[in-house]
Amino acid sequence: MLGQAGINVRLDARANSIHFAELQQGELDFYILGWAVPPLDSHYVFDFLLETKTPDTGAWNFTGWSNEEFDSLSRALPTETDLDARNAKIARAWEIVQDEIVYLPVHHQVLNWAVRQDINFAVQSQNQPMLKYLSFK
Repeated sequence: MLGQAGINVRLDARANSIHFAELQQGELDFYILGWAVPPLDSHYVFDFLLETKTPDTGAWNFTGWSNEEFDSLSRALPTETDLDARNAKIARAWEIVQDEIVYLPVHHQVLNWAVRQDINFAVQSQNQPMLKYLSFK
């Protein structure tokens, strides 16, 4: 896909152990990183991928990006109990991230699905396995 956009690349597929070691050492300018959001909450993304990298935050922020306003908004979310105020902070944080183009996603991997004859389980449009709809024949 990058070649179709005029970007010449060479795929260097490696084991995760090598890829992630190089990523953590800051040796990669362009990398693949899969990320799921089990709690379906923006703070999960903010805390791990976007907050300024410290021993306690930004564990997977290998971009070097740092923004004080964003960090302040994100770090306030776990204790914000007013839903409207929390949603406003989330909206402002996403606005900052989108304005500064922190990540440039080029691929979104969808889930692969498989079924067996003894299971009833429809593929969900949200592309998430909603196990409450699973039943056995």
